[in-house]
Amino acid sequence: MKTSAGQTKPEVFAERLAQLIRERGWGQGDLACASNVSDTTVSRWLSGSIPRQPTAAGLSILLNVSIDWLFGHSDTRGRGEKFPVMQSAVPTDIHTSKRLTARYHALKAAQATAAKEGKP
Repeated sequence: MKTSAGQTKPEVFAERLAQLIRERGWGQGDLACASNVSDTTVSRWLSGSIPRQPTAAGLSILLNVSIDWLFGHSDTRGRGEKFPVMQSAVPTDIHTSKRLTARYHALKAAQATAAKEGKP
């Protein structure tokens, strides 16, 4: 499914993003919360829209896959490769991703507590 260098096929990104969501047992809302975007934005991605570079780097980190794999430029799924184009965005996005992941888990814990107490 590898695409030629420099080309990003929106359908490859959408397919792989959907696969990652399914593998984690998430819904679109879960990814939206974890990546700090709206449900509509995630829906657009799954329909073929491509995120901006910093957002794509954050998704790669959050979902623990290489950005090249996510966009169909590589068949290697892991994040072991270096991404020269993205290096300037990665340090900021690592902190953002960790913060968002912590926020996501805190929200899930609060939802579970509310459910136990019978609150909507």
